[in-house]
Amino acid sequence: MIKFHHKFSIFLLIIVFSFCNENNNKSRKKIEIPLKKNKNGVVIKTVVCKLNSKHSYSLYLPSYYNPEINYPIIIAFDPQAKGSKPVKLFSKIAEKYGYIVIGSNNIKNKLKDVNTAINILFEEIFDKYSIDSKRVYTAGFSGGARIASLIAVYKGGIRGIISCSAGLSTISKEISNRFEFVGMVGNKDFNYLEMKKLYNELEKTNFTHTLLIFDGEHNWPSERELEIAILWFEVNTIKNKIIPVDDAVLRNYSDLMAKEINQLNSENKITETYFLYNKFIKSLKNIYDIRLIENSFLEFKKTSKVKKALNEIKKLEKKEDRYQSKYIEAFAKSNFTFLNLEINRLKKMINIDDASRQEKLMNKRLLNIISMISFMYCNDMINKNDKKSIDYLKIYEKSDPNNKDVYYLKACYYAINMQKDLAIININQSIKYGFENFDKIKNDKRLELIKDHNFANIKK
Repeated sequence: MIKFHHKFSIFLLIIVFSFCNENNNKSRKKIEIPLKKNKNGVVIKTVVCKLNSKHSYSLYLPSYYNPEINYPIIIAFDPQAKGSKPVKLFSKIAEKYGYIVIGSNNIKNKLKDVNTAINILFEEIFDKYSIDSKRVYTAGFSGGARIASLIAVYKGGIRGIISCSAGLSTISKEISNRFEFVGMVGNKDFNYLEMKKLYNELEKTNFTHTLLIFDGEHNWPSERELEIAILWFEVNTIKNKIIPVDDAVLRNYSDLMAKEINQLNSENKITETYFLYNKFIKSLKNIYDIRLIENSFLEFKKTSKVKKALNEIKKLEKKEDRYQSKYIEAFAKSNFTFLNLEINRLKKMINIDDASRQEKLMNKRLLNIISMISFMYCNDMINKNDKKSIDYLKIYEKSDPNNKDVYYLKACYYAINMQKDLAIININQSIKYGFENFDKIKNDKRLELIKDHNFANIKK
């Protein structure tokens, strides 16, 4: 009997070559873009906006950028306004598929006048660069993903969103501005369940959407994962006849997805294989005849191991939801005894041999949920100089001992309470775990006691 890995690969080759043979004569030629290299093709960390010199963005233009040709654009938002971070992640993809990439250096979590900042950015880039108005995409991670989504919902003119580790603030069939939605989340991310629930809600609407789950925590996805998202958009633009049929793009997408699915299956990651396989089939519909690959998927879906894995994931997600509610209640009631016991239990379950892989992932996410809620409470309590701050800090450190923010907030607590030596020790510890923003120390009023201390020369 042919194994799934080989069977899938054989069917994939059949549909790709069949598609190319049938459509070669039908494909419209793409505009030939000159390949001569010029001063473009590099990530520019800071471009100052003409309208307001306090606003800037990071930029990537393909090396062959020609102002006489319109290009699709990705406008990206990092939660800490590190515009160059997503621009670097997207740069190779942008070069390969001909995209402009912009990363805001101003728009971030809790920015008060976010609408003004968005308007300044959009007016600048649409006036300055040659943009295909039918192919404008926003992308963001965490709080930046919420901004990317809000722009699509309320500003309009957005073809699609790449929403990493956070979702839409609202889902409604009545949303007037329609867009395509790619949700992305790590399998150990504390926002995993939020993204799964959002996907289930979108299934009830007529939004074109997908969810890509990668192996990771609360971070930007890798370049490889982002390329799958961009290719998913490219396939949709071909489906909707916005761009000419491009055999190379379809082949790249099929090859990349096939490798990903076969890799997951070879590692016996059944639920991940199932979900990605299912999404792949949906994306191929109306492009070529996929009956063979659909039959292959149906055979895979009927196997006992798939049924067992899907049943397990449903039960675990319900369990995860219940525990999240318990943790929120425990923090609100300052139930530190329960939280300490839970941290001990979760750490034990993550390492226990008898637990399934999916159960271990769930427990890791729950531990990360405790860390995330701890951060919120600690930050708020320290700002209020609340006496319970130290108790919440202990929970935070116990749940996430290698997190630089734990020690930064401990430094804030000790500085407010005039314990200079302990504040300095904890800032040093924060630097050890990756803290690099020394201007933040000088500008944080909570660290007034130690702002003149020279931390920059401390090596990790």
